[in-house]
Amino acid sequence: MTGETIKPPILKQFISVHDVPDIDSLVKKALDCKADPLKNKSLGLNKRIGCLFLNPSMRTRLSTQIAAQNLGMDVIVFNVGNEGWALEFEEEAIMSGSTVEHVKDAAPIMGKYFDILAIRTFPSLKNRDDDYSELFMNQFVKYAGIPVVSLESATLHPLQSLTDVITITEENQKSNSDKYRDNKPRLYLPGRLM
Repeated sequence: MTGETIKPPILKQFISVHDVPDIDSLVKKALDCKADPLKNKSLGLNKRIGCLFLNPSMRTRLSTQIAAQNLGMDVIVFNVGNEGWALEFEEEAIMSGSTVEHVKDAAPIMGKYFDILAIRTFPSLKNRDDDYSELFMNQFVKYAGIPVVSLESATLHPLQSLTDVITITEENQKSNSDKYRDNKPRLYLPGRLM
């Protein structure tokens, strides 16, 4: 066992903060990347991320592209509403309306082209149960066959949650530097230390 490198578990998806087994470790890595954005430039070498935007975004798109490029990844952005056909997400749907491709057909193709699929979607506001079930995101997880990252979904925004935890951690470290001499990021919430 001596000299053996222990690799952290690879996330199969990042749809919710609950997908992260060790938030302290992830926050520490994020702070490391923030301090030296090009430190891991070769990590994504020969890897491709597909950024699928079912809803437009400027900040999310730019920050995701820059982060992926900082890791050495090739980035391909696809704006579904402007650059492609509408996708169908319902199982056993009849393809006779404005949608011309089902996610169960499109997602596996994306899984062959990309190493990671990052998706941004909003609630449909048509069917509350579908929105809360995260139908769109879960259909991509089910059919893509590669790790899926939520850039924002109907009810969850895990990257924003992670960013919030990082900001709180930085502020805690600034105001309580004497309490955090071991430089281990911690998030203090009333009654709980993360």
